[in-house]
This record gives sequence, C-alpha cells and structure tokens, in this order.
Amino acid sequence: MKLVSASVIFLGSVMADKWSHLGDIWQQLGSANNVNEDDRKIIELFTISSVANYGCWCRFGQYRPYKGPAQDVVDTACKTWHQNYDCLNIDYNTDGTTPCNMDTEYNDVIVSISDPFDLATDYAAACDTANPGDACASEACHVDAVFIREVVMFLADNTLNMTLSGWYGFDGTICTGASAAAGTTLVPPAVPTTAAPETTGAPETTLVAPLPATQCCGSYPQRFPYKTQNGGRQCCIDTTYNPLLLECCATGNLNPVGTC
Repeated sequence: MKLVSASVIFLGSVMADKWSHLGDIWQQLGSANNVNEDDRKIIELFTISSVANYGCWCRFGQYRPYKGPAQDVVDTACKTWHQNYDCLNIDYNTDGTTPCNMDTEYNDVIVSISDPFDLATDYAAACDTANPGDACASEACHVDAVFIREVVMFLADNTLNMTLSGWYGFDGTICTGASAAAGTTLVPPAVPTTAAPETTGAPETTLVAPLPATQCCGSYPQRFPYKTQNGGRQCCIDTTYNPLLLECCATGNLNPVGTC
C-alpha cells in the first residue's frame, strides 16, 4: 500500500508541474505580441484553470482523469493530450532510465511563433528546430502547443459547459473506466517453455519474450495507446484492427484477410 501511495503522490507531483508549465505558457500568450486582439481577450477571460477540472479527461494537477467518453470538444482535446503523453512514455522510455513524460522539459515555441493559433502553423517543425536532437522534448512541445491551440480555438466561438465542471459539481459518474491516470501497462515476465534437446532426453528451458501488453498507434499529436491482446490487436496507420479478420494493406486501407 505504501508503494501505491508513493506512486500516486509522484504522479500528482508530475501532473502539478506540467499544469504549472501550461499555465505559464497561457499567461505568456496573453501578453504576447504575436497574438491577435480577439485571441488575447479569450486568454484573459478564460484562465487555463477553467479546464483543470472539467469533463472526463480535463483533470490536471491533483485531479486525475476519470477517463471514459469525452464529453465535448475541449474534453476530447484533453483526452488526446493524455493519450499522447502515455505514448511518449511508451515510445521514448524504452531503456527505463531516461523518462519521457509530463515532467519532460523542452523549449517552447507557441509563445514566439508567428500566428500561433493558425491551423496551418507547423508546430512539429518549429519544435524540432527548438529542441534539436531530442525527439521526446520536441514531441512534448508539439503536443502541448496543439492542446493549447485547440482550447483557444474552441473558446473563440463557444463557452464551456459548466455542467461538466468539477467546480460546479460534476463528479464523473457519467464517465466509464478507471479513475486513475492512464499509463503503460506492466509487461508480465517471460514465460518458460520446454523443448526436447537434440542430444539428451532431458528437457531444457527456453525463455520466450512476451509481446508488449500496450503499444501505440497513430502519429503525434493524435497518437494513442492500445492493448495488443498478445497479437490479437494490431495497428494500421492510425487505427487498430483484428488481424484474424482484417489485414493492413500497403495503401493503408483495412481489407478482409487475403483481399489486399
């Protein structure tokens, strides 16, 4: 129980640090010269804390996401944001010694880039330039910039649904799934199997490495984790499928097995 409690405290600390970082970027955007007047008013009117405890996924700092179905556009942006960070941990933390997560530091670009909320703005290229040689930092920069842009663009023409706000009583009962933050599923240890040796009748033990329990599909900033089901689920470009029924064709289309 102590170990579990320690991990929850650590996660809460990391989430709080990330939320503080997003808040700093939000405030800087409110006074940045590259932000037009209308967007600046939105940033000033809606503090980033307004989505800190909102819907099934917009929960940061000490608030862990309920998960389940996203309730609106902002909640969807939060779900995508969390899933991207789950995949950063899976994709770039392979050696177990160099974590890639919400605590990863990077050089931000959205505050200084021209037209930061234009859909044509290429955050990926800008983040690569600002974080040379560090794929983890570059993708974290990319993911955060897209998240902030989506929230600002939604608020430009809409208001938040206060019935989804935890500050106004939303308790997550309409959400499904675990109420813990998503993360990498632990991989079970290798399973020993026996095989008859060539020279003697005594069995020998061979270790067979299991498939990772969780992998990721899609591209940042729309990458998401999925359960591999020991090979029963695979990824085709940006969607998952059952390989017993479908196959991923060279074109990227999913067709019935044998029909590519």
